[in-house]
Amino acid sequence: SELPRASEIGFDGVVLAYAAGLSLLLGVVFGLAPALSASRVDLIFVIRGNRSGIARTGLRACLIGGQIALTFVLLVGTTLMIETLVRLRAESLGFNPQNVITARVALSPADNPQRFFHDLLQRLSALPGVAHVSASLTLPMTSYPGTPVQRADVPPLPLNQRLICGVFIVTPDYFATLEIPLRRGRTFTERDREGAPRVVVIDENLARTFWPDYPAGQDPVGQRLLVGGVHKEPAEIVGIVGNVHQDLEGSGWNRGVYVSFEQSPVPSAMVALRAGSEPMSYAAGIRRSVQNLSASEPVFELQRMQDLVEAQLGSRRILMRLLGSFSAVTLILVLVGIYGLTSYSVKHQTREIGVRRALGAPDGNIIGMIVRKALRIAFCGIGAGLVGAFAGTRVLANYLFHTSAMEPIALMVVSGLFVIVTIGAALAPALRALQVDPAAALRYE
Repeated sequence: SELPRASEIGFDGVVLAYAAGLSLLLGVVFGLAPALSASRVDLIFVIRGNRSGIARTGLRACLIGGQIALTFVLLVGTTLMIETLVRLRAESLGFNPQNVITARVALSPADNPQRFFHDLLQRLSALPGVAHVSASLTLPMTSYPGTPVQRADVPPLPLNQRLICGVFIVTPDYFATLEIPLRRGRTFTERDREGAPRVVVIDENLARTFWPDYPAGQDPVGQRLLVGGVHKEPAEIVGIVGNVHQDLEGSGWNRGVYVSFEQSPVPSAMVALRAGSEPMSYAAGIRRSVQNLSASEPVFELQRMQDLVEAQLGSRRILMRLLGSFSAVTLILVLVGIYGLTSYSVKHQTREIGVRRALGAPDGNIIGMIVRKALRIAFCGIGAGLVGAFAGTRVLANYLFHTSAMEPIALMVVSGLFVIVTIGAALAPALRALQVDPAAALRYE
């Protein structure tokens, strides 16, 4: 339920058949190499019981190293996505999405937007338990338009040379509904209607853009801006509000100007209602209120504000889970591979281990010899994984939030994990090697 379009995810027989067929094919292809190698065994060595002493483990070591490199890249990607989600969760959105229900209402050209939405908001505010209700062209976490803006006290620039920032057409209670903090001045009132002097509210990012010394220096409140290309009359700044994350993709403008809905009405608007209890319980009330005003007007996109936020996180969450799942599988394969390779190597070093023990080598030296060999393979894989991560994590750059694609902490954590896994996988064969009887080992070949 936390994933976007989760209802569309289901079992697909074609995909299952394709995966099963591909798995069988790969099993046959990669099983041919050891099969061919076994078919060329020297019978004289087999009859004599000679097992060639030193195993040819180079190819096997390369395969394990490749697995480590691939798993390293996947684990780094997973760690970066986890870090991104944690930071997004901790990041202040600039508004409070809890206990808010949203809906879009589109009017016909014959309807009067000011009168319709004024009456609708009055009806909704009268519902029991409603704290605030507002209408706006867009809401945070939805698409929003941009507009050219410049200070009115400087020579006018061509529209294509002016600063572009997000524009938000809102009713007076918008800031209270979303709990966007007021920093200076005031927000809109019922007096800011059509025919009255044009006014705007700006966010702190826009204030700092035009007045770099803000909050010190000249007060932006009371200054004038040229907003958009339609109205030539400057608009007075009456208030400054806190910054709001309008999306979590980082693809929009990070500055905003708010315009009075009464002075710039739009035929399609989003209604936001803040309640003291479960917001979706007000869905029927919203539909009923719209139908009472105009039976032909549709109401759609009824959802919790929190769902809009979660939808922005959905793609990152899916990517994190996919990378995490693949990482877990490949990490298990690496663990099994290192264990198998180390066991194979120990088996073919029985005589060498026996000689060392017969000469009085401490147990720690034998364990260290075996573990070091496994760690050399791991370090080679980690080195290749670092190169792969440098290239591979660039693909994740658009999904990361305040996180570098080559985050040092992520690299150190994953590297440390591989060292621990390698030591753990090699330790069991190493301890088993200590049980070798020196006398029996010397007769091994």
